[in-house]
Amino acid sequence: MKQVVNMWAVGTQERARRKVSVKKDGETLRSNVCFPYLRSPSLGLTLVELLVVVGIVAVLAGIGWVATESVRQKALLEICRNNFRQIYLAVQQYREDYEGIEPDGRSLSFADVGLPQPFFSGLIRGGYIKEDSSILHCPIGEKILRAHLAKVERIRGRHVKLINSYCYPANLPLHKRIDDHFSQCVAEKRSQVAILGDPWHNPSRPPEAPSIPTPLFPQWELVLRLNGQIDWVLVTNGKACR
Repeated sequence: MKQVVNMWAVGTQERARRKVSVKKDGETLRSNVCFPYLRSPSLGLTLVELLVVVGIVAVLAGIGWVATESVRQKALLEICRNNFRQIYLAVQQYREDYEGIEPDGRSLSFADVGLPQPFFSGLIRGGYIKEDSSILHCPIGEKILRAHLAKVERIRGRHVKLINSYCYPANLPLHKRIDDHFSQCVAEKRSQVAILGDPWHNPSRPPEAPSIPTPLFPQWELVLRLNGQIDWVLVTNGKACR
């Protein structure tokens, strides 16, 4: 038995009416069949799916931030290394002009080894480094110090100038005692004595951490030595020679 079925659909908002013609042995049978109107599935996201997507994006953003921050910190450290190289060239020129003595195990002062005191002011006054040169500043330290000076300026009502953001190795005594301390360090370290320090490349220290590094609260410091060597050292005693 041969059957031929012809079907077509007429769409409406609620139902699709289809007319069916069936031919059987020369007789035509017609019937109207109503089929439910099928809506296309929704393309929106459920709340659970949305939360999953947000969670994935947050995780990826966190991973990207960690990777980017690590690269950024390395770049800032390299800037300071390059600044130290430029400062060392200026120091060497100053030492040649003022005939600095090379350390040989004796206690020698800043002036004995041909270093200016104050360090940066002497280099600037002598024209070895320009006053507004970027090599005088660690990008991290400059930002922190300028924010601090802004508060001081609001209190005092006058401008405070920031000459540099590096220091003769961090956490040493006041200027009137630095020379004595330096002499002792020259006798101990000779040409390896540190002449400049950068303590800014450290993770955030806890509030209870003292300003001077201790074995319990150590601090990383980038130091420039008298012989031009640049070291990345972990300081556990702020008063020790670098």
